[in-house]
Amino acid sequence: MKLRWTILGLLLLSFLGLILVLSFSLQTALAPHFQREEQRTANLNLQYALSSIEAEQRVLVDDAVELSRAASSSSDPAAGLLDRYLAAEVDLDLAVVAGQDGKILTGRLRLPDGTLKVLPVEQRVMLQGSLMEPTSAVMLLRSDDGPILIGSVSIPVEQNSLSTGGTVWVGRYLDEDMLANLNASTSLALELRGMADPDLPPDFQNAISLLTANRPTLFTPVNELRLDSWQLLPDLSGQTAYILRIEQSRP
Repeated sequence: MKLRWTILGLLLLSFLGLILVLSFSLQTALAPHFQREEQRTANLNLQYALSSIEAEQRVLVDDAVELSRAASSSSDPAAGLLDRYLAAEVDLDLAVVAGQDGKILTGRLRLPDGTLKVLPVEQRVMLQGSLMEPTSAVMLLRSDDGPILIGSVSIPVEQNSLSTGGTVWVGRYLDEDMLANLNASTSLALELRGMADPDLPPDFQNAISLLTANRPTLFTPVNELRLDSWQLLPDLSGQTAYILRIEQSRP
């Protein structure tokens, strides 16, 4: 009787051992597949987040078109028009009219305290970014008070009140309020930081050390439950200026 139970026990142990070996082999074989699927999902979430920011930018383009049309039918000087427009459009923080050479003709910036700042004219460089052709789908302008999401539209030369042609630029701060709205609409957790921020958290610093202009995207597992996606974003001058992090749950 003891011999029978011993044999059964050995058979059971062998069977369990075989199951463990097969399970480990299966996990090893499927691990690359799961990693690819995880990165694919992370990349889709990253693209979804960027497209959501671009959607906000398209709203700004519509605002720029509206301002351009208002300028074409208004007898007011452009500067007065910008003052009235920003006063009425409380969701806008920036309005600029630039000539064909990219120099500012007139511009206004809403400061965090609500006051309107007159921007210097005849300068190609505005704040800490330049009015050049964008190098990224997401157009960000650096300012002392944080990044400004930009929408723009060209001005036809025949429009009398802005007869030199050029571009109308409008913008909104890509601040905590806008990010909170994006988080709510995408069900993702977005955080945007300036690369020159002296208070960058260690995980942002580590991501920046691994990212380059030729490798602007990175996916880093944080633990068994979380994966972070990282994306470098340039300012209008094409210089890498911001880093976007997106947190997501791991399956």
